[in-house]
Amino acid sequence: MSKSLALRRAVTQIPLAPPGFRWASQKTLIRRLFSTLAVLTLTGLLLVCRLDAGPPSLGNVLIVAGTDGLAQVAAGVLNPELTGDGFTVTVVNTGVPASLAGFQQVYDVRYNNAPPFTAGEMNQYLAFLNAAPGNALFLMGENVGFNPRNIPINQFIALAGGGTIAAPVTTSFNVETVNPPFTGPDPITTVKFAACGRVTSSGTGGFASSEAGGGCSLFFQQGTLLNAPRGALVVVYDVNFIATAPTFGAVNEAFFRINLEQFVSAPPGAPPTPSTTATATPSLTAWGMILLTGALLLLAIKAMPGNAVRGIGIPVDRNVD
Repeated sequence: MSKSLALRRAVTQIPLAPPGFRWASQKTLIRRLFSTLAVLTLTGLLLVCRLDAGPPSLGNVLIVAGTDGLAQVAAGVLNPELTGDGFTVTVVNTGVPASLAGFQQVYDVRYNNAPPFTAGEMNQYLAFLNAAPGNALFLMGENVGFNPRNIPINQFIALAGGGTIAAPVTTSFNVETVNPPFTGPDPITTVKFAACGRVTSSGTGGFASSEAGGGCSLFFQQGTLLNAPRGALVVVYDVNFIATAPTFGAVNEAFFRINLEQFVSAPPGAPPTPSTTATATPSLTAWGMILLTGALLLLAIKAMPGNAVRGIGIPVDRNVD
């Protein structure tokens, strides 16, 4: 007998399984294969959902930029700052949209009244401030050369129950004292705007920044607007502290803007709202995913007759079943 023939006979005589074992049936193998694939598919979907889920939004912000180029520049400054803080920002280059539902903050930067601030929009803003505790509105005005914008802003303050405030009669170039809570989180005590409009009264609110005879910025925290006690309002009669900061000759413009954004996002005294409290969609950490995957695999194994290795065609003990 040749060596090659002897070798082939020896190989064919090697048992495929030890005595006492049998192969699982084809039907059993298919059933176990599908069970394993189902577990792996579910685990993969959970991992994909976990990886795709970004950080939760802190709330929704609307910026009303209107049709003026500089106002749109101001919106372009606010957008990345607020987005970077975790908010979802929508910018419209028009007037106020038909619905403000779902927003917790509104920045109206139409400093030159393009398009005009209408009575209908004022009613929309009043309803917005009353819609939920902590809803906040920022209105941008300018110096005395822009009183066609400043006058309707002050009319809205009166509509909201903030008192009667005359339009600016002076354009100020003075350093103003910054008043709490606008002194933080970036610590500043003074601000100088680039030719702002100074009003002489703060109505039922207060001056966010003040000088002798008045100030260029107002704020109304919750409870100070008689017709909108659940909302907060900030007014600054200047565009440059957002659109062109740092503006030549101005002081602490950007710091004041950041502190204003903090106030609008979390008005003092506000209870937790979607704009200030992150409501995260439940998700698992990496360790949680590992534990869940292990638990699912264990459940799948326990659901299979015998032991797990039988599902891939390994010989199994007759006595197990």
